Amino acid sequence: MCFSGAETSKITLFRFLMKKIFCLLLGFLALSANATLITFDEQNEQYFVNNIVEGDYLFTTNFNGFGTNNDNLWPSNGTMHLMSWINGGNSSGFNLTNTVAGTFSIQSFDFVGGYVRGSNAVTSLSVSGWLDGVLINTFNFTAGVDFQNASNYTTLSTVFSNIDTLQVEAIGSNNRAQFENFIVGDAVSVPEPAGVALIAFGLVGLSLSRRKKKA
Repeated sequence: MCFSGAETSKITLFRFLMKKIFCLLLGFLALSANATLITFDEQNEQYFVNNIVEGDYLFTTNFNGFGTNNDNLWPSNGTMHLMSWINGGNSSGFNLTNTVAGTFSIQSFDFVGGYVRGSNAVTSLSVSGWLDGVLINTFNFTAGVDFQNASNYTTLSTVFSNIDTLQVEAIGSNNRAQFENFIVGDAVSVPEPAGVALIAFGLVGLSLSRRKKKA
């Protein structure tokens, strides 16, 4: 298929603008790239504590048992990790907050449930994001026998991009749950479609202006 000179110029301009818009959107998404990996390698073995501090982030128990360890009874990924448990109930877990910035985003974390021999299993994991006391969204993950990564792109990394509290609840009778490798970052404000459209029109005007000057 052959195009005239004017049509070819339009196609070239369109491709140029699409590249500009794509790069611009990548720039917005890059705001979330300022990620921090939270591990518990520097923590001592501890049980029945109320909270655990890692940098700017505070993990607070909201149920029964809470602590860090790396012994042979619990599944291990080879390093110290966070754990929660419940005796005489069905829920264990914690709240995660940022003590400095207030709001934050979370991309993923690793988790596993039960003792190494399969007892005291976690049947599901409920993850909820809150902002100013308002529930933003909730997702459920199925726990396995090995450490699994909660990183579904359509859930944590996109929905929980501007929260002040992450609530994690492990479900299962007298369950034992372990957590590790939290990837968190600054709160991200996703541009509204109207805003992106205005930027696109601005790029169009800028490109046309440059082309007229060259002509």
